[in-house]
Amino acid sequence: MRILAALTTAVIVALTGAAQAALPAAAATASDEPVPGKLLLMLDASGSMKAKDPSGLTKIEAAKKALTGVVGALPDTAQVGLRVYGAKVDGKGKPTPAACADSQLIHPIANLDKTKLTSTIAAIKALGETPIAHSLQEALKDLGTEGKRNIVLVSDGEESCVPDPCPVIKKLTAAGVDLQIDTVGFGVNAKARQQLQCIADAGQGTYYDAKDAAALATSLGKLSQRALRPFTVTGTPVVGTASAAGAPSITAGQYTDTLMTGEGRRHYTLRRTMSGSTLRVAVTMRPPYTETANQELVRMRLTVADQPCEDGLAARIGSSAFAGLVTGTLRLSGTKSLRQAKATDCETSDTVTLSLDREDGSATPNPAEILVMEEPPVEGGDALPPADDDRPQQVAPAPVNPMPVVGGPTFSSAPRIAPGSWKETFVSGETLFYRIPVGWGQRLRVSVASAPGSVTDEVRRLTHYAPVLYAPDRGIVGEASLSYGSFGQKRHTQQVSAEVRYRNREIPGSPVVDLAGDYFIRIAIPHSRQDATAEVPMMFRVEVEGTVEGAPTYAGASSGSSTPSPSATSERTPPTTPAEDDPTSDRADTDNGSGWLVWLGLGLVAVLGALGAAYTVIRARLRGNRTK
Repeated sequence: MRILAALTTAVIVALTGAAQAALPAAAATASDEPVPGKLLLMLDASGSMKAKDPSGLTKIEAAKKALTGVVGALPDTAQVGLRVYGAKVDGKGKPTPAACADSQLIHPIANLDKTKLTSTIAAIKALGETPIAHSLQEALKDLGTEGKRNIVLVSDGEESCVPDPCPVIKKLTAAGVDLQIDTVGFGVNAKARQQLQCIADAGQGTYYDAKDAAALATSLGKLSQRALRPFTVTGTPVVGTASAAGAPSITAGQYTDTLMTGEGRRHYTLRRTMSGSTLRVAVTMRPPYTETANQELVRMRLTVADQPCEDGLAARIGSSAFAGLVTGTLRLSGTKSLRQAKATDCETSDTVTLSLDREDGSATPNPAEILVMEEPPVEGGDALPPADDDRPQQVAPAPVNPMPVVGGPTFSSAPRIAPGSWKETFVSGETLFYRIPVGWGQRLRVSVASAPGSVTDEVRRLTHYAPVLYAPDRGIVGEASLSYGSFGQKRHTQQVSAEVRYRNREIPGSPVVDLAGDYFIRIAIPHSRQDATAEVPMMFRVEVEGTVEGAPTYAGASSGSSTPSPSATSERTPPTTPAEDDPTSDRADTDNGSGWLVWLGLGLVAVLGALGAAYTVIRARLRGNRTK
């Protein structure tokens, strides 16, 4: 049953939202309907799969059972295919030409025919060699040339036909193929594990180590979920230049570029479209995780001519067992601060240079998402509620009767949820995001705990989990170092934001909550130090406290108007709050709908970024290294 649950989870994510629409500069909006992805399952049917798993089943029978269960759970419109290798030619342990070409697409990628695919799976026999590189090359042909393409590869051994299959994948990804490859090692040795890890890293995916059938179930299930909603960067492609001269010009919107460690700065020219506006810039990427080389550091700078304006870091600590995102945010005001005698070029210039420098990290080129937001100036700001960074410390209520939800691996794919209690099964090394609207005058409170009875010895060895809150511009609003919860403790852990007030940006030295919009909840589970895949059921409760009040009026808006309530800006309203004693209540709204802020100014309506905008941290804090 665990194999069935795990593989089902993995498949469902690749089909329900491979990517979002790019965000235009003048009106950044999210695609309401996810772009369907194509998923190809690849199964090792080599002779070694005849060996028995500790559960008593042969490896091939365990895998077939899992695949059959997944097929039964998939929607009829799912675009899924199945390729096997090593199933037809017995090379007698030798990599003969025929054995090294033994790879068949036994179910083409098309609308799912459950009866046919189930009978096809039942007929698979384990027999021959392990031609992984050849099979991956054929898989690219299976997937076609358009859209997001996902491969989930299961193998119990190393490549038997070429010395190393990893260069094949590196060549494909270097050519710009839109592909994600996740791999599962089923009872593998060190060399096979290294090969499969390399394939996953080069394919911008994840490697899972499955020592037995139960771990295989967990791994395949989660990977299938991810494949239907994978980590992807979305936006308009741009290529930063080595110098500020000739840098691509960008305005409010979402963009993508690829950063390489040690290549130096990449430059972009940000353009203000209104005088006095505040610019907000966030960079997000997910480099591959390895236990021995997890350090990542991207230096972010905003300058005008030779004058430094703001700088900070997007970072991941090398000693961390969390495979979280590398994300950071800068904010550049369009008006002078209370401490300034007069405005500088940083506040008044129509053009600002952004530079990104991946100073430390893996050698793998990594796609990055660059979010740019422009907030109009506010009229009568002094009359708004004063700054208040108070964070009440009373204990948040524990989750009660939670409803199931499927989180997204990044901000852009985070499902929209309503206040209430939710539950999700994680695997070790997984980080997931959820979004919820928070209005002016409101605060967000989240309590998180492991599900009752779920803390096995394997889970307890993971030691702790990390819930973190992010503002609409992806800046942390709760310190990650203060939010750890321990597996095995009876109490839950919590995070709470300050009240959302425009004038909170006047507060120096702390994460600032200064804008209404979609806030984000991140829950991260560490990697296992024992190379095991642990299944971790978690539950969390979300509360939005207070009434909507104190909204600012933006320059150019009609008298008395301001940013609308976040819940009113989306074409789809969030689900109603689930009744905690009603199992039939609505689940999370898993569309990637906007819920974004509408900036009214200068006769233009600009919907800023999938995430609104909020000030993360003042310059001094941004200069510090932060774990994501």
